[in-house]
Amino acid sequence: EIRPRDWSSDVCSSDLVYDHFAGQDSLAAALIERYGDKLLARVERAFSSHSIDFEAAMREALRTYLDCVQEEGAGLRILLGSIGHGADDTRRRVHGAAVSAWTARIVEHKRLPLAEARVAAVALVASIWALVGLWLEGGISRRRLEEIDVAMVLGGLDALTKRRNRTTRRAASQRS
Repeated sequence: EIRPRDWSSDVCSSDLVYDHFAGQDSLAAALIERYGDKLLARVERAFSSHSIDFEAAMREALRTYLDCVQEEGAGLRILLGSIGHGADDTRRRVHGAAVSAWTARIVEHKRLPLAEARVAAVALVASIWALVGLWLEGGISRRRLEEIDVAMVLGGLDALTKRRNRTTRRAASQRS
């Protein structure tokens, strides 16, 4: 079994790869698909373990995500970030699945409209990937990454919810 942390040009150039895949991009697409599905399932289970407390669920999902990244090593970041364009569709599908899952959670727990929840989910997924990059490069500790991400996500969602509530109250008072 080839795992993302085992990814190297040596693996890609071997005859073995071409027996099963058309080339590096199709291998990368298969690894991204497999890893992405496993990762999303693990994060979903972690989030679901705290079905009522959004903050606890988010923290658990983040810890699980970081555990997965740590288990797979820097090879995962290379795989997801620098493979040729042939794996872009798969990468977009995996990213889209993560955004959809977070959108549903935000709608459920924060009661934001779908369009706003989707924007928040896109920001959440993009920010954690950027922070993970800093962490893997040694620019931030895992503990600090968790603190910053949770504060940003919860603060941002709370601000959106408060603004939405103010706008709704203002519109209701103008109709009266």
